[in-house]
Amino acid sequence: MLDAELLFFLILFAVADGGSTIAGFTITGTKTVLIRAVGPKLQDFGVTGFMADPTMTLNKSRFDGHPADVIATVDNWDSGGAESAARIVAAVAFAGLPPFLATNDFQGNALPTDDTTSTAALVTLTEGVYTVVVSDVAGGGGEVLIDVTIVE
Repeated sequence: MLDAELLFFLILFAVADGGSTIAGFTITGTKTVLIRAVGPKLQDFGVTGFMADPTMTLNKSRFDGHPADVIATVDNWDSGGAESAARIVAAVAFAGLPPFLATNDFQGNALPTDDTTSTAALVTLTEGVYTVVVSDVAGGGGEVLIDVTIVE
């Protein structure tokens, strides 16, 4: 199901109340990409001022004078149904990323938080320039981790 290729980046942002943050990346060819905006799970790593309920919008830039195309808007990582959630869980495990759900053994450490409000999307993207815009559903702020991993 998943290929061995793995490209990964992550950025930790501090977002003011009512604000948003943007991360950008470029895809060459066609790739399946896991994109996450993680808030509550950060407390397992000692972050206390995390974004409570991140939501993200994935855009593909256009260079013809028109606004970017909205590819997806995603709230909670498990809101796409059981099959979608299972694919995201498998991609997270494949990439070696901290899982959204609690575990007693992630790289030898317990991660007790069940994070149901962070967001993730597993999407197949064609060549282009993309942005991920992240904000809090209720307009709050806090620290949010955005990671992008090519899984296929």
